[in-house]
Amino acid sequence: MTLRILLIEDDYGDAELVRAYLEDDADHAFILEHVSLLEHGVKVLEDNGADVALLDLNLPDSTGLTTFTTLRLQFPDIPIIVLSGLDDKEISTMAVREGAQDFIVKGSFDGRILFRAILHAIERHQIYRELAGAALSDELTGLFNRRGFLALAGQMFKSAQRLVRGAFLLYADLDGMKKVNDGLGHKEGDRMLKDMAQVLRETFREGDVVARLGGDEFAVFGLQETHLEVIEPKERLLHNMAVFNNSAGRPYPLAASVGVSSLELDCARALDDLVSCADARMYAEKRTRSHRSALHRQPPAGCLADPGHSKEGQEHARQTSHRAIAHPYPRIA
Repeated sequence: MTLRILLIEDDYGDAELVRAYLEDDADHAFILEHVSLLEHGVKVLEDNGADVALLDLNLPDSTGLTTFTTLRLQFPDIPIIVLSGLDDKEISTMAVREGAQDFIVKGSFDGRILFRAILHAIERHQIYRELAGAALSDELTGLFNRRGFLALAGQMFKSAQRLVRGAFLLYADLDGMKKVNDGLGHKEGDRMLKDMAQVLRETFREGDVVARLGGDEFAVFGLQETHLEVIEPKERLLHNMAVFNNSAGRPYPLAASVGVSSLELDCARALDDLVSCADARMYAEKRTRSHRSALHRQPPAGCLADPGHSKEGQEHARQTSHRAIAHPYPRIA
């Protein structure tokens, strides 16, 4: 097996030393690609991937823990080993707590130690990902479950705040689920949930967090370049659901009430704010569809006004926000 190793290190002397150490170990074949900027490392991983990344935290275009978190957020499937100087061991330890597989102090290792660290990092990372996948995914649909959604969307929300990027949260509730279960049986109800999961996968990008929160509730969190795109995710989803209905030949129509919130437009300070706004708008749409919109309400604080919001929707949003707060964002290894 030939290992693909990405080295992100701006000190060419240190980089050549790492290469020499790797070449000294004749037991392992490898391909080493060296870049000196985090931006270039991201491009390499996007184009070619890697089995492991060796990362110096202090680079010309990024410094400190942000260097690690930026890379890990974009490439969670790639194990990262931090190359540490004697003066930044504390921050390297913090990186390990945040999910780095290891850190090695520069000048304190040889080829044998380095390869051992690399192989152990790859093995540990694979185990962690398998365990995390089992704990954070929905068994029926294969989407993230509520815990997985809160964990990953929570991380991406913080990244959007730090990088001053736009973000959206879409909340969807299947319409007619109870009728399908009662009239056609739970097997058809399960197929309806799987159909919805399929449409969601086809609608949203690989980097978006798509989840089944439980029952017939689904959510999607994604980054976007501008708040002007906020309505576009909903339009795409409804269009793809219509396409599915025209071609699938199911004994039921796939329909959903959908609400969308925006990090910028709704002035959200936490993921819970986006959840509350999107869920309230979804519930208001469901109320309108069932022709019971006599009661109206104001949306949650920071949420754009919507004339279809009801007092019951307000209470539903509060309960949803409470459920989110009750599940702290776990750290994903």
